[in-house]
Amino acid sequence: MAKTGAIFVDTSSIIIDESVYETIMNTLLNNGWAINDEFSYMVDGTYDFQSTNRQNFGQVFRLVKNSISNGKECFISLSHQDNVSIAVEVTYLNSKSIMFSIVEDSVTLKNMKVTDFSFYIERLASIFEVIDFNRIKCIYD
Repeated sequence: MAKTGAIFVDTSSIIIDESVYETIMNTLLNNGWAINDEFSYMVDGTYDFQSTNRQNFGQVFRLVKNSISNGKECFISLSHQDNVSIAVEVTYLNSKSIMFSIVEDSVTLKNMKVTDFSFYIERLASIFEVIDFNRIKCIYD
């Protein structure tokens, strides 16, 4: 099984709700991230991962926002516009935490098989301008 990673972002001063999640998604979509022709998602904390095509994004986004309003874990996957194999799942964990699960084959440090978290944080940097965070935690697993 391939090793990969996750970036956890915690906040203490704001509540991550549907509008904050929407702001995060819009910020990413306006700063180098995109919805693939086919993308994956999960709603209602079921861990029943599904995929659909980009034409259904609006419907899926409404389901995700409903999950968030009910306090249930959910995610939508995004790919970086420069390389579709650079992908993250933008995961709502709870009202204080969001996670970026690195999917596909992660970008690794030179001559190592360890995820290069700085590569991903640089590409996610735009969200740190729109949400107040107090901790970023990177996990390699």
